[in-house]
Amino acid sequence: MTLNPYALASLHAPMYLTAKRSGSGRVAQLGAVYKKVGFRSLNGSYMQAVNGGGGAVTFNPNYQSSWETFVLVNRSGDTLNSGDKIQLVTNDLNHYVTAEGGGGRELVADRSNGSIWETFGIFKIAGPGPILNGDKVALQTYNGKYVQAINGGGAAAAAGADNISTWETFTISIQDATPPATTPEPAAPSTEPATTNNTASTSSSGTVTDQSPSLVDSIVNLFSPASSMPASSPSQSSLLVGGPSGSAETSFLKKSFNLFGVAIPYYVPIAGLVGIYLLKKRRR
Repeated sequence: MTLNPYALASLHAPMYLTAKRSGSGRVAQLGAVYKKVGFRSLNGSYMQAVNGGGGAVTFNPNYQSSWETFVLVNRSGDTLNSGDKIQLVTNDLNHYVTAEGGGGRELVADRSNGSIWETFGIFKIAGPGPILNGDKVALQTYNGKYVQAINGGGAAAAAGADNISTWETFTISIQDATPPATTPEPAAPSTEPATTNNTASTSSSGTVTDQSPSLVDSIVNLFSPASSMPASSPSQSSLLVGGPSGSAETSFLKKSFNLFGVAIPYYVPIAGLVGIYLLKKRRR
């Protein structure tokens, strides 16, 4: 399986790799854990790979951006501990930070492969234990020299110190903190009532009920006095066609009932019943 190392640029949590990448930019290493880090010197300057990699390393800007962000490769496990052996890869993901000669000379970022000159021991100034965001650390080269920010920052980076002092002490920023888990908020209930072809209303409990009168109810209501139905009744407005809701003056011929979504005048079924009655009477 081939891995695209540019996926490392969006790391937000430690990432284990199970395969190596072929071709240029060989950043992926079997079983390694990657963290995005930065190193701030005594006077507030950050370690910088000039042009993002492929050249010199300095301690120059007082802010951390892409050139000042490195991928820390740790094969010791998820937790970064004092004494772990690490490698630093530049933002372009194609160059390793190198202590020329294994230490005692300048620091550069122009190697495409990591070996012993590109391997550093990282030590927590406060003593043994996990290294966390904001801790003060020192970086030791292969031959025992320490990385230093010349003049405490604002100049070149070197790896020639024999002991840890202020120039060799850096504040590490670790950007791989896993965001806290969040519980999704429940979706707000819809305030839009359900609609059907028939007349409907929503009860106070939110249940949609059909208010269209049945055929039987409509015939019964037909022979009921208009004043017996409350003006606020929703059934009355559905029975009144051609007049204002609640009007007792609506003519009999304008009254209708709802049958399968179709308004049927009351006189139609009544005329049918009368016709059936007359036919049966003639047959006798």
